[in-house]
Amino acid sequence: MRLILGFLSFGLLAEPLWLSLLDGSSTSGWHAAVTPSFPESCWRLEEGALRPVPGNQQVDIWSDKAYRNFILDFEFKVDAKANGGIKYLIQRGSAWTSKRKKPDGIPYEVYREGTGGLEFQIVDDAGDEAKDPKRRCGAMYSLVAPTDPPPVGPGAFHSGRIVVQGDHIEHWLNGKRVVSVTLGTPEMESIWDNGKREDIKQMRTMAKRESPIAITHHGSAVWYRNMRVQALPD
Repeated sequence: MRLILGFLSFGLLAEPLWLSLLDGSSTSGWHAAVTPSFPESCWRLEEGALRPVPGNQQVDIWSDKAYRNFILDFEFKVDAKANGGIKYLIQRGSAWTSKRKKPDGIPYEVYREGTGGLEFQIVDDAGDEAKDPKRRCGAMYSLVAPTDPPPVGPGAFHSGRIVVQGDHIEHWLNGKRVVSVTLGTPEMESIWDNGKREDIKQMRTMAKRESPIAITHHGSAVWYRNMRVQALPD
């Protein structure tokens, strides 16, 4: 009996554990992309979910802990024409100020703290952003279009999953695998080569490094909840 209990205890210890990153009640475990504190003015807890606050500051948030091989599960809801995303295998964080104009032509400035990394695109598929197949919901942003993805629109929560194991990466949307790629293969190298944006193409050099998980702030309403991560063995 003692031997059996020992095996059971070993099995329980060996089972990978899920860690909650976002439970809808706290922003603990997150900080801004560049500054060390959490950007309270840019993000709001609302009805059990975390969402960006539109305004003159758009600051991505990063998890305090870093990951290389993992499964990330989450739920999200988009507003009409909203645009957001979750980034991983991050290369850099940077801060800058961009100049914009209001509908009446009056100029204003927006302070940004952004993230360079691979991205699970989150978007209202009826919006202008999703007209490019590589920017539909579930895509590896600007690189790989999702395969026959379930449609995503406002008004309901959807589920997402990111799997990174070695060089293999998968995106799942509402229980369906929509992206499956392997870094370093001729197919993926061709995708990098044919990318339209230089800043995206430059990410191939960093694609194997451990990094935090990031949630982007693009100035539109996207709600995130029930985010959890499971670290996988190397």
